[in-house]
Amino acid sequence: MTATILTAASGASFDAASALLLAAAGALAERESAGSMTAFVAGSLDPGVALMVAAGAQTQRAEADQGLLTEIAHDVPPRDRLAVLAAAESLLARIDPAWAWQLITGLVSPAVALDHGIGLVVAAHWELSLGSEWQAGVPLPELLQRQLAADRTGRAAVAGTITDTGDERLAELHRPLPARALPGAQARVLLAAAAAIDPEWALSLAGGMLRSHLPVELSDAFGLVARAAVRAGLSVQVEAMAQRDGFVAEQATWLAAAAAAGAVGLGGVSELARVLADRVDDELEPGRELIGGLPLLEALCAVGATDLLGELAVRWCVPPPLLVTRLFVTDALPRDSGLVEDLHPVLDDLLARPEEQWSHLYHFRFGWWVAAGDTAAARSETLRDVLRVSGAHPLRPLPGDLADLLGWDAEGGIRVRGAEQD
Repeated sequence: MTATILTAASGASFDAASALLLAAAGALAERESAGSMTAFVAGSLDPGVALMVAAGAQTQRAEADQGLLTEIAHDVPPRDRLAVLAAAESLLARIDPAWAWQLITGLVSPAVALDHGIGLVVAAHWELSLGSEWQAGVPLPELLQRQLAADRTGRAAVAGTITDTGDERLAELHRPLPARALPGAQARVLLAAAAAIDPEWALSLAGGMLRSHLPVELSDAFGLVARAAVRAGLSVQVEAMAQRDGFVAEQATWLAAAAAAGAVGLGGVSELARVLADRVDDELEPGRELIGGLPLLEALCAVGATDLLGELAVRWCVPPPLLVTRLFVTDALPRDSGLVEDLHPVLDDLLARPEEQWSHLYHFRFGWWVAAGDTAAARSETLRDVLRVSGAHPLRPLPGDLADLLGWDAEGGIRVRGAEQD
């Protein structure tokens, strides 16, 4: 299932934007054939790529080979270490957070790691698995202190330790100004905490935050809020968030969240997506359609509307490597749904366009894509392989994302008291 994407990885340089995709391919390959990745990463891979693939594979073992990962990590050139460690932290922390921090600070100093935002994922897994507060060993930068405190509040809410919306820890999270004044990362955590305590309150908070935050900053939090609200019987309210008038990218982001949560079905998503697609063309400048367009494609994928997805993807000249990578990152492809094959014609239609006609709004020249081969057949098979990985990979929730940081269950569900869990 992962042959072509891993073959492409063998000729690729490290690329942070698709690092977790390669890790997921390694994890899936290891699950399908235990030990298969050990020889693969011993080949002539870029050390950063090798670390991501190997770390993904080792998360699937009862006892990870920490020695192998340490050896590969030390092969990463010093100039590349911060970028590689920032991507690998979430995988290493899943294996053993104490060992992960020791490895990271053996390659770069603790102060340098913290200054570059490395440590929050280690802290999350440390506190979730070891039950004690993480200590970095050096003073934390102020921004990191605030985010760590916010994450701890979010974890307490998800765990059921915080049960009241008036809890002082929640008040501290968005003091002294309203929630709209929060930095994006802290706003996401506040929404996640609210979803675990009172989904209706979370919906109210989420609506207000769009006055001061871009939809893309909060999209993952919106998804979690929508799931919690649907479980609490608030599907109508979730659908209303997608229906209410606003900036087209905001509505599209809410539609993606509502579709993934099951609040809006195939007919409703398709109907609203057509309306919003026309608004995308009218309201966004030429070449910037994907700001609102990509969330619409995610919504359509979530309900299996592949014909309309393909029509709009071609209309907006979506680069096929960007589309499949986005579906992976957002987990928009329903598992075991048969949609992987249904999306093949969409990819072929997109590939038929010359690359110079593709939208260049977002980066799409990922390392694995550059090394995917020169023929249309080879590139098509690599794209299909990415879809297969997206639909079957075992690294859920995606390492380092909001659900992973806050300890939500591995199937992406939300631990809402009194509601059935996935």
